[in-house]
Amino acid sequence: MTPRTRGFATALILFAGLILISTEASAWGAKKQTDSSQQQPKQSLSPKVGTALLAAQEAIQKQDWEGAYAKVQTAQAVPDQTPYDKFQIAEMLGYVELKRQKYAEACAAFEESLASGLLPSAETLDRTKLVAQLALQLKDFPKAAQYAAKGVELAPNPDPELYAVLGQAQYLAANYKAAADAMGHAVDAARKVGKPVSENWLQVQLSAYAQNKDAAGVFTVLQQLSIAFPKKKYLVDLFNQWKRDESDDRSLLNLYRLMFQLGMLDDADDYLRLAQLAVSTGMPGEAVSVLEKAKADRVFKDEVSAERARRQLEAARTAAVADRKALQAMEQATGERSAEDDVQLGLAAMSFGDYARAVQAFQGGLAKGSVKRTDQAQLLLGEALLKLNRTADAKAAFASVDAASKLKTIAQLWNAYTTQPVE
Repeated sequence: MTPRTRGFATALILFAGLILISTEASAWGAKKQTDSSQQQPKQSLSPKVGTALLAAQEAIQKQDWEGAYAKVQTAQAVPDQTPYDKFQIAEMLGYVELKRQKYAEACAAFEESLASGLLPSAETLDRTKLVAQLALQLKDFPKAAQYAAKGVELAPNPDPELYAVLGQAQYLAANYKAAADAMGHAVDAARKVGKPVSENWLQVQLSAYAQNKDAAGVFTVLQQLSIAFPKKKYLVDLFNQWKRDESDDRSLLNLYRLMFQLGMLDDADDYLRLAQLAVSTGMPGEAVSVLEKAKADRVFKDEVSAERARRQLEAARTAAVADRKALQAMEQATGERSAEDDVQLGLAAMSFGDYARAVQAFQGGLAKGSVKRTDQAQLLLGEALLKLNRTADAKAAFASVDAASKLKTIAQLWNAYTTQPVE
């Protein structure tokens, strides 16, 4: 099933494949082969049932699944079975049916085992999770959600995969809010124990938020996807939402700058917006470079955008002349510059493409320890270092941006998309 996420270009794939159950089943089966009759030492099998199940176990050891199934059927045919007989038959039948790839029959057998009340408590959680996985594979989504939810209740610290089964089942049952919450728990649980977060979990959560028209949720998950799994399709979706909703010019400028760096600005309005942001934050030289490149690439195809670009470029050039004079004055000034003076010098140098001078100025200001906006200085330092192909130093600068800053996500995006290959 492939859900459609309204309003976003990303085609979200919910399943790369169905959840694999063979590993858990094999591990469980090995345990059952070594000790199938001693789980409840106070109880014993009826003689005829015990004989049939022992024969089934011998067939299992030879991986003769059809022979094992026949012997389990023999056990099922024994009259006057005790509850313990039925429990052990269900357990072995479930395992054999798994191996025969009869998943509906295996699921029913394990449900019977759970319902008996005879399954040791140490094994109840694993069997509950297995039933949830089987039900999900069988597309019985309400049952999958039911058993996954039971598993979450049983586990002192539910594992991420259990939450993921619950989230997928709830999504496929069209319970989108619950699905988003469950996938959020899967992500949080994985991070808590240091396990990798699955891209599929975030895709399901993103689609669930979109189906529920939760724009804030979509935005948050797009950020996580874009940083953890740097793909241009995620960044495009994030950029398109961010530029509509964000009011902080510095965040927007650095995001636009990233898209420009990656060659991912397509629209004339985006180039004009980037140039406007650069001028408004004191970097008219950068605005001139952006507009001149857009003009050379024939981005402004209609008369309206071409005229807007012409006027904007003329204003940026005028501002750049004044800015260059100010840069020269700062460089020639006698006396020690303040940390903030260094940062302003770095901004001006970066605006005109003098990245070596910008790096020197930013580092000098940061070393003095009294920069007003350390986050912005660290981010711009990283961007300038990238221009000098000093990737390792750039990564360190991006990582140094304060986690509490609005620019932290922008720094993470720069790090994700400019210091490693991107799909």
